[in-house]
Amino acid sequence: MSRVKKKEKGLLFWLVILLSVGIGFLVGFTMVEYLEQETAPYAIVGFLLAALAAFYLQLILHEAGHLVFGLLSGYRFQSFRIGSLMLLKRRGKLHLTFYSLAGTAGQCLMSPPEMKEGKLPVVLYNLGGVLMNLLVGAVCLILWFFSSGPLAAFLYMMAVFSLLMLLTNGIPMRVDGVDNDGQNVVSLRKNYPARRAFWIQLKISEMQAEGVAPRQMPAEWFEFPQDGELQNGLTATLGVFACNRLLDEERLKEAEEQMRRLLQKRTALAGVYRNLLTCDLIFCQLMLHGDTTPLDRKLQQFMRAMQKNPGVLRTRYAYAMIAEKDGEKAAKLKAQFDRLAGRYPYTAELKGEARFMKMIEEKCNVLETK
Repeated sequence: MSRVKKKEKGLLFWLVILLSVGIGFLVGFTMVEYLEQETAPYAIVGFLLAALAAFYLQLILHEAGHLVFGLLSGYRFQSFRIGSLMLLKRRGKLHLTFYSLAGTAGQCLMSPPEMKEGKLPVVLYNLGGVLMNLLVGAVCLILWFFSSGPLAAFLYMMAVFSLLMLLTNGIPMRVDGVDNDGQNVVSLRKNYPARRAFWIQLKISEMQAEGVAPRQMPAEWFEFPQDGELQNGLTATLGVFACNRLLDEERLKEAEEQMRRLLQKRTALAGVYRNLLTCDLIFCQLMLHGDTTPLDRKLQQFMRAMQKNPGVLRTRYAYAMIAEKDGEKAAKLKAQFDRLAGRYPYTAELKGEARFMKMIEEKCNVLETK
């Protein structure tokens, strides 16, 4: 990326920050005005509840927008998540389950239509959330002029949060290595490798929901991206999935080499993928070399935030067993992993991680006999 483009993206990011701060001041000023007009002692509580309800409703509407406009574009429903509560489609049936991903408040994933001559409808699906927020926000703003009391506060906050969604999701930018909806559209419209990577990621997610392991999926989906493609977040992520397949095939040495390669290069990998890749690299080092290098403090914080992710738990378990030789800590992590059974939505991933947990125990038994 040229220095000019980096400078433009930096200015855009700070512009969004300033506009968001401005919205915050506007909300604060409106709250003061509202409270001066209200005589009830519960006015401030009512205003805050209205703001909280408006925020979560706009969040739900945002993901619903991806769903509605995705369906209109030929996509098929796969999963809908708000917080850790997720509705997942598996073998034609809907299942209510739990899944959380650090750094995300919600997500709507859909199965993509087939690509035709390298083309894929991406605009409405990606911008559907912002469009839904703005549509509902505009209606609420009109109704606000004819309302009063708590209802007026709620409608006003709905309009405010719709504008905030536009700033944070509609204006193209990348935050902590994660492209927002607007940036996804910019990356996808004129970039065939990015569109193909986007399609592959959705197909992998679809197959995972059906209980298919990476090693059982088409091999061409897991080709490592060229160095020139690592500066795009979507194509760079294919490198992570390629490492996941090597790991699932128990080709730990090859997986270790490719993980090092990805982590050492300058890439556009999102922070969450970089951290997950680092966790998998530590696992490979432990299994192959018995590495006892202390874990980085930030990585430990990430692991705690992702404590319900089976891959992260597997690495923590391996570190406790092999590096720390802490049986009590390992037992707690094993019990935490076992509690995921029956709750984790991606059954093939859970089975694969359970296989690794047994490999860790077998390795420790071999070490003890030496």
